[in-house]
Amino acid sequence: MRASLITRRRAIKLSERARAGLDRPPVKDDGPEVLRSVVVGMDPVRVLLFGSGPFVGYGVTARKDAVDGPLAALLARRTGRGVVVESRVRLGLPTGEAVGSLGGAGTATFHAAVWAPRFGEELQHSNAEHSRTSVRAFLQAFRAESDIPLILCHLPVPLGLDWRTVLRRPRVARYNQVLDEQALAARDVFTADGGSYHPVDPAHAPDASWHRELAIRIAPPVLHAIGHSAPGEYADPFARH
Repeated sequence: MRASLITRRRAIKLSERARAGLDRPPVKDDGPEVLRSVVVGMDPVRVLLFGSGPFVGYGVTARKDAVDGPLAALLARRTGRGVVVESRVRLGLPTGEAVGSLGGAGTATFHAAVWAPRFGEELQHSNAEHSRTSVRAFLQAFRAESDIPLILCHLPVPLGLDWRTVLRRPRVARYNQVLDEQALAARDVFTADGGSYHPVDPAHAPDASWHRELAIRIAPPVLHAIGHSAPGEYADPFARH
């Protein structure tokens, strides 16, 4: 039992760290770090990013090139308002510590929050019921602190033929299914597609364009959550009209 637990913890650590030799991500391991991406304008939309995983910024060295910058830009373009995207993302943050990581500042000044689980979170749970229990507890903790809409970002699906990736892929799909189920059962909770990534292929490592695509997937549920559009009522926000 102890050996199995050590192996699982080591796998999670490797999954979180080994983003195929990527540059050091622009967040810290220790303590809360608040970073803001701002598009100046009237009546700004305020969006909170927290959690870990795809929001950490693997493959880039500045927050403007992670999901924050392009998300702020495309929300501003779609709404015609100013935007503040505040990141309280932490490297390798467990789901059980996500709400506590928000600190005393809380969420009262935000219109919506977007959370992403750490890479390897699916390895924490031996079956779907364990995942449900974990996600349900997280949602209950969040609702005890905040009434704002919440978007759950899926874990990106790992691609490739490496045996570890092949074994992880169905577990990630199962975990994302649980996120969808729990979002449907909760009030003002939505999900966003996390896309895919290649965990062991440096030639396909995340970069600024990968984070831009992630922002494009996250924007529709954020816009829906703040009452600006209906699901599916969305085109590429960077396209010229």
